Amino acid sequence: MKISDIIADVKRSLDSQGVYRTTAQLLQWANDCNKLVAGLVLYDERRASVDIDGTRNFCALPTDNSATCLAPVYVSNAHSGARIHPTKLDTFHFSAELWEGVVGSQDAESYMLFCPIHPAFAALLVNPIQNIGKSQFVVVGAFVPPDLTATETSRLPEEFTDLLFYYMRIMAFVGEPGRSDDATAEIKRFIGRVNELVVRVKARFPGGRDYEPTPVEVAYRYTTERQKEVPESVAEPEEK
Repeated sequence: MKISDIIADVKRSLDSQGVYRTTAQLLQWANDCNKLVAGLVLYDERRASVDIDGTRNFCALPTDNSATCLAPVYVSNAHSGARIHPTKLDTFHFSAELWEGVVGSQDAESYMLFCPIHPAFAALLVNPIQNIGKSQFVVVGAFVPPDLTATETSRLPEEFTDLLFYYMRIMAFVGEPGRSDDATAEIKRFIGRVNELVVRVKARFPGGRDYEPTPVEVAYRYTTERQKEVPESVAEPEEK
């Protein structure tokens, strides 16, 4: 379903409840939701290949056009097809020639993700690595999608595009005085659907994923009770 179709549904539902938002604002919220869910659930899986020089055994996470890789899901050696498993820093094997440099002729058996905070600063470090010109690895990664136009479609599974619908309604109600109950109801629906998507995504790799999504929990009532109890139009002025 195109983003414009979802926005049209949201505008109709909000109009019927006396809430009005521009198409541009709803499109921004749809893109915010797309990125938020990608970060929470790791649903946007894409396949890419990376080359690592035989004298430098680390490389940046792959990109797919303007989409950036957030975390690896499955990494394998393109030549042998063998899976390369993640490990932590305290168990990572460093070579005698330090962590960067020629480390012998063995295929890589493990990798570590440097700085798994933001894809712009993350890098894969594999060990050991073949002492050859290049080693190629296949990375199935979870990506953060770029902003979409209204005529494009989300990479969310079709049956989960209602997440965009709920999120846009959440953001619209949050900005309305006295609509905390409406916002809370939409948040509950949104979180429920996010966690259903988590279950589906985790089932895609029965042998395990390198980085797993986790169920989401939030405090539902984050809109202010002040808005609900004392609408701005009737709030008493403070005494001077």
